[in-house]
Amino acid sequence: MSNKPYAVPLHEQLASVPRDARLIIDDANGMGTRFIPVGRYCHEAANVLRVLVKHSQRKWRELTEEDALDLLPVMESEYEVDVEMILEFAKAIETKLKEKNHG
Repeated sequence: MSNKPYAVPLHEQLASVPRDARLIIDDANGMGTRFIPVGRYCHEAANVLRVLVKHSQRKWRELTEEDALDLLPVMESEYEVDVEMILEFAKAIETKLKEKNHG
C-alpha cells in the first residue's frame, strides 16, 4: 500500500453523501424541530460541480482562417480593411485568448 495521499474530487465526495441525509436541529426555545436536507444539497452541488469540471476540460478550439474571413464583409462595410488586416487581427485576438485561458 502506498503512503501517497489520494485526492477525491469534491463532486465525488458530495455525491457520496446519502441523498436522504438530514441535519436535525432541535430548538431549545421550544420553536420546534427543523430538518435541513443536507443530502439533497450535497447532490445538487455535486451536479453543478460536475458540469463546471466538464466545461473546464473542453479542448481549446482555434480560430480558423475561415472564421476570420467570415468577418470580412462586416469589416469592409464599416472600415477600410483588407484580408491581411483581418487575419492579423484575428490571430492577435486568438493569442490573447490563449494567454487568458492557459495562464
